[in-house]
Amino acid sequence: MAIGRLTNYVRFTKTDMEARCEVERLPGKSPQQICRWRPCD
Repeated sequence: MAIGRLTNYVRFTKTDMEARCEVERLPGKSPQQICRWRPCD
């Protein structure tokens, strides 16, 4: 698999998981970091 295809696959998968509320971006982090989504109590 070419590097460009792998990068696009990872980007698509991350976006899909964000849309399903399975992961969330951590605000103020650079480079971008994600963690498993946790509901607010």
